[in-house]
Formats: sequence, structure tokens, C-alpha cells
Amino acid sequence: ADSDEVGAQMRPVGVAMSARPLYPLSQATREGCLQDIQLFLSEGLDPNHREADMRTPLMHAVCLPGWVGLTSALLLLEARAHPSIATPEGKTARQCAPNSAAGALMTLLERGAADQGPESDRLLSAFDEITASAVIAFNDLKSRVQDILSGADDNWQRE
Repeated sequence: ADSDEVGAQMRPVGVAMSARPLYPLSQATREGCLQDIQLFLSEGLDPNHREADMRTPLMHAVCLPGWVGLTSALLLLEARAHPSIATPEGKTARQCAPNSAAGALMTLLERGAADQGPESDRLLSAFDEITASAVIAFNDLKSRVQDILSGADDNWQRE
């Protein structure tokens, strides 16, 4: 709600109005801003924080398309986001977007969690490798964009 002391309080489209301010990690995840997700996680923000609608950042990540959704989910999982947290309606992150790449990862993790033993260990090992690769790829892309923007990349031609 608007107030005389603070002024107009705006919310992104589709975000429920609430007296609580938006959690920065949740908003960065909604927007698919990988750099901010990494920053907020490195500052210790809670990857399992629930917004007013009871959704976690991981639930937002699985709704993002392709590589951004998968990378967002991997960053959150590496920070110990819990894929089994459910909304009041009983939806987990996997059920929020079952057909996305990140949703497929949630399915894989749920199956691995049900299996204790060598199969679970193999999935966790593969997950660690994927997470490390995603972070390296993101940092390489970020560095390339910074080079382009600073003019250090002579192979890039501005129009």
C-alpha cells in the first residue's frame, strides 16, 4: 500500500502485494539475474526464504527458461536450497515447472534422494560437476561481456 512517509510502493507484475518488502534474492531469481543471485548468496541471503506467496527462490528459478533457469537453480541448490519445500498447496519446486530444464533437474534430485546408496552418490557427484561447470561458464560469459562493454575486445564491432 502507498504511504505518505515512503511514497508509492510498486511491485513487479504478478507479485502479490504485501506489507513485507520483497526479498532481494527472490526478486533477482524472478528476473533471472545470475550476477545478483551469486552476489546475494555470497552475502549469505537465505536460499530457502519464503515470500508472502510462500514461494522460495528455487520455485522461481525453475520457472525461468533454459540455461538461465537451470543455472539459477544450480546456484541456489549449491547454496543449500531445499527442493522439497512445498507451498501451502503442496507444490515443490519440481511441480512449479515440471517441463523446464531446471524442473527436470529437480526430478532427478528427487529420485536420487529417494535412493540412498551408490546411485544417490553418483547423482550428487554429477550435480557437483554440473554446478562447477555452470559457474565457470557464467563467469566466462560475464568476463566476455565486460570486455565488450569496456572496448577491450577488438573482435566486437559496435553498430
